[in-house]
Amino acid sequence: MLEPERRTSTAGSAFRSDLQGLRAIAVLAVVLYHAHCPGLTGGFIGVDIFFVLSGYLICGLLSRELAATGRIDLARFWLKRARRLMPNAALVLIAVLFATALLQPGYTFPVVARGVTAAALSFANLHFAARDVDYFADDAHPSPVLHFWSLSVEEQFYLAWPLLLVVLAWSTRRNTARHAISLLGGIWTLSFMAAMIAVRFDQPLAFYHTELRAWQLATGGLVSALAPQLERVPAHWRIAMGWLGLTSLVIDMLKFDQTLAYPGLWALLPTLSTAAVLATPAASASPSSLLSLAPLRWIGDRSYSLYLWHWPALVLMPALLPRSDLAVPAALVLAALVAAIAYQFVEMPIRRMRFGLAPRWPGFAMAAACIGVVLIGSNLLSKPLWHRDQTTVRLERAVKLAALDKGRNVVAGCHRTFAETDQPLCAFGDTAATRTAVLLGDSHASQWFEALDKVAKANGWRLLAWSKSACPIAEVQVWNRLLHSRYSACETWRKSVLARLISIERPQKVFLASFVEFADAVLQPTTGALMPHEAGVSLWRDGFAAIIQQFQSADIEPIVIADTPQAELQFADCLAMGRGPACDRPRAAALPKDRPDVEAATLTGAKVLDLTDRLCGPEICPAMLNGQIVYRDRHHLTARFAASLSDAFERYLPKAGPVDDDIMVSSISPLRP
Repeated sequence: MLEPERRTSTAGSAFRSDLQGLRAIAVLAVVLYHAHCPGLTGGFIGVDIFFVLSGYLICGLLSRELAATGRIDLARFWLKRARRLMPNAALVLIAVLFATALLQPGYTFPVVARGVTAAALSFANLHFAARDVDYFADDAHPSPVLHFWSLSVEEQFYLAWPLLLVVLAWSTRRNTARHAISLLGGIWTLSFMAAMIAVRFDQPLAFYHTELRAWQLATGGLVSALAPQLERVPAHWRIAMGWLGLTSLVIDMLKFDQTLAYPGLWALLPTLSTAAVLATPAASASPSSLLSLAPLRWIGDRSYSLYLWHWPALVLMPALLPRSDLAVPAALVLAALVAAIAYQFVEMPIRRMRFGLAPRWPGFAMAAACIGVVLIGSNLLSKPLWHRDQTTVRLERAVKLAALDKGRNVVAGCHRTFAETDQPLCAFGDTAATRTAVLLGDSHASQWFEALDKVAKANGWRLLAWSKSACPIAEVQVWNRLLHSRYSACETWRKSVLARLISIERPQKVFLASFVEFADAVLQPTTGALMPHEAGVSLWRDGFAAIIQQFQSADIEPIVIADTPQAELQFADCLAMGRGPACDRPRAAALPKDRPDVEAATLTGAKVLDLTDRLCGPEICPAMLNGQIVYRDRHHLTARFAASLSDAFERYLPKAGPVDDDIMVSSISPLRP
């Protein structure tokens, strides 16, 4: 997010104000994407634009210094970067520490503190990659400094590229510029190839790591280094390419979404489109005339500050305005206001100061002081017990324990993870019983295990607990957000367990449950494209009905457990801070908007067990009920609370009578055909 130098262009003309306009488009794309602006599903490409711009500016700056003086003053370069970037960044990090201490529950403090430390020391990207953080996920506890990952990438680039140039200049002595182009080309090739491989196996690694983003920075560097050659291309061709590039960026922002394996091959489009805009000459008919408009330049000047402040505001504002539709607009207004103030009274005054370049030590001392203050604050936040009472500590402990309460079936490994396609037998309940029931589906089926197991054990039923993460039991193809691909392992698992149940196990009853929001991840069977919402819901309903009918045809009784209401996204924080009823959610908002599971049961005549009225009152779905925390996360019940509803299952798993004992045989009996 580097501010451009007040420099001459590669062609020797005046400062390129159009770069500020391009920077404005990039920061607005990122900010509005983070604010979930409708239609801007690809706004995350703004970061790609920043990377190309940084490569263009820094490579050009260093190349000109090398050509003019025959050397690179590393200390001066790094000091200027620190003076330009660090004060505002340190101010943001200190503000995050204070806001977290005031607005967030204490159990989040150590996690935030570690993130702030990583950001202050310029390795936030490595920190979030190591934690396998999904940039595209709607996390209940997003780090308020997650956006520092891109700054860390650039700061690592500012450290590495000047050193490489110094080594190159020392080793070649002559034709350094030509060798620099070769070096950039080599970096581009190796980094791009590595990124294409990494994104298939570890998306966070490919997304956050500098060496796998270096090709985008090198793209900007190549545009700068090849400027003399580009100027030989007729201006009208370059203008046409510039407009094509700018148009492509707008289309990417509107059409890209989180289903892409990003940054894979798709990242080429915004990267090369930005390069095309950078290569455009200044002319009245070129994109530079549009990008040089005063409003865009004004935003571009403040883009670094706006980028720094917008994300913490969006993350922390819901604590001030819980359940309010004004939280996001208020966060954006606050971020814009604070960013403008920080730019005017922090960035610009320090940038204009003459100290710190000669002699060097005052500037480096100031940079070290900024980092030191942030690190001290992080250390204090990570040890918060000194300012929290025992009641708060007990509440936080209860919330943390609730988040881990997943049931014995999960602990035993019966609930299959994303990559697993096998299914252990996992027999529970009364394992010697002559009647068998099955709990089948995704994690929303798994959450009912303790309730069913309690009844099965008491009433003489053998219970098989078969479930798989994010795998709807409906016969559909789905996109997996975490895998960034079609969830083929789900299809393999589903086909396998259905075959085993119908042809081998032959249970008497099967309880089916799935998270109905997966209807938004349904893929079109022939093209593999993501289905529109209404079409996805319809296909999901029909796929669920098809599964029900398969069991009915095999004389196995299906019982559909209707999907459960959802809690507020940050209900756990609310409970931990002792806000009680304020943590509840209106029933209308908590219930699933679509009920394709219930509709499928209605179509097929299957029984439905709907426990909504046990979870919610007429108006409110509470986060705590009968002294127990209801949810372990936004949309899963705690195992303990689910067990408290076991009586609802008794009518479906009745105790065996004399007739039942005579005619029922175990699914593992040799008499079972």
